[in-house]
This record gives sequence, structure tokens and C-alpha cells, in this order.
Amino acid sequence: MQDSWLRWQGRSYPDQDAQLIFRRIVANLARDWRRKDRRERIGLLTLSQIERTAPDTEHVVIARADLAAAVIALGELPERTLAAFRMHRLQNMTYQEIGERLNISTQRAFQLVQRALIHVAVRLQT
Repeated sequence: MQDSWLRWQGRSYPDQDAQLIFRRIVANLARDWRRKDRRERIGLLTLSQIERTAPDTEHVVIARADLAAAVIALGELPERTLAAFRMHRLQNMTYQEIGERLNISTQRAFQLVQRALIHVAVRLQT
């Protein structure tokens, strides 16, 4: 309420609109306060979730084994397929850019990247 009064006192308003304007000032300040409170709660909640979800040793070991299997699976790919996969996933190139670089069609670039993804996924499941 004090903020509302200070804002009200800082300006002069016509008498016929005074009550309406004061209500609008209070409503706007209340809305701003709720938004700020919600942002702060979400920020704190996110921080606490991050602290609670830190990986334990078992998950770290599993993730490292999966990474090693993925590296081996990528090593099994033909050179062109691996190149397309690297360009798309690591260099963020579009399929059209990959096609131009490898002298293949956009559709073929898409197929190579998908083939690499499927190959790695199958290897990780076994």
C-alpha cells in the first residue's frame, strides 16, 4: 500500500478518475509482486531440483559405459556416414549443407545421419 500511495502522490490525477486510477495502481503493483514471487520460487525450486538430481556413482558408471559403446558403434560406421553424422550433430550443419559438402542430395544426407543414429541406438540396446 505504501508503494501505491507514493506512486499516487507523485502525480496529479483528475478527481473523477482518482478512485479508478488508484485501484489500477494497486492492481498493477500486486500483479508485479506476484510475478516476482513466482519467478523467485521457480528459481529456488529449480536450484533445489538440480541439487537433488546430482548423479550417483552407479549412474556415472552406466553413462560412461554407454559412452564407450557409442564411440565403438560410431567407429563401425562407413566413413561417409560418420562424416555426415559429425557434421550434423557436432557442427550443427543442415542436411543441405552436408549434401553440398559431401556432393550428395539433401535426402541422402538425411538418410546417412539417420542410419548412424539407428546404428548407435541398436548398439546401446544390446
